[in-house]
Amino acid sequence: MAATNIQRIGLLVILLALGGCAPLQLRPAPGAQLVTDLPLAASDQQAGVQVTVQAEAWRGNPEHLDRALTPFKVTIDNGSDDPLRICYEDFVLETGRSIQHLPLPPLHIRGEVIELADSPVYLPRYAIVPRFTHRGFLVSRWYLPYYSGLTPWDYPWAINHAYYDIYYPRWAVKLPTEEMIARAIPEGVIEPGGKVSGFLYFPALENDVSRVTFMANLSTAQKEELLATIRVPFEAG
Repeated sequence: MAATNIQRIGLLVILLALGGCAPLQLRPAPGAQLVTDLPLAASDQQAGVQVTVQAEAWRGNPEHLDRALTPFKVTIDNGSDDPLRICYEDFVLETGRSIQHLPLPPLHIRGEVIELADSPVYLPRYAIVPRFTHRGFLVSRWYLPYYSGLTPWDYPWAINHAYYDIYYPRWAVKLPTEEMIARAIPEGVIEPGGKVSGFLYFPALENDVSRVTFMANLSTAQKEELLATIRVPFEAG
């Protein structure tokens, strides 16, 4: 497999999410085996192994994780007679242009997501002692909670939301968050009759992608023999 067609994973993965980037919306493609009562999910099974893949399932911190990554909630049921090895390198997203994306090891994800808030002002956990020089200065009540020892201007102060909303509702969330790690599937082994369900984090897809296939080549844990090849197709809309 050509190295130019695979997004290789190093010890350090650099990601940058721009607040204005609109992520692709994924849904099961026509012909996929849908899952009852589980929205935007499809499954495939082989040799007693069933894999269910759900798109648009992330509900956590950061809220807009899909601005930087492509998270899938993956459930693996091992109905075979063999222990099943779970390694990140055995999963892949394949696009229509034959470009393949491997899942990112959660502990090695680096980058940030720009989050948006509903309010232009946030109360800090403690007030800051001002270190700027001032004389005859009265602080706007919008900033009073941030500073200690200042006298406020007691008359009305209209805030220009058209200006402040550009800056105040945005902040950077460093990746990975604690919740991302806690909800990720770690590498390991599923015993016969066992099950694991959690998230795999793939790189963000290119904007012109129209179809993507979640693939898993799952092997036995002891002999490392290929047991099941799983394919679950999705389309972008």
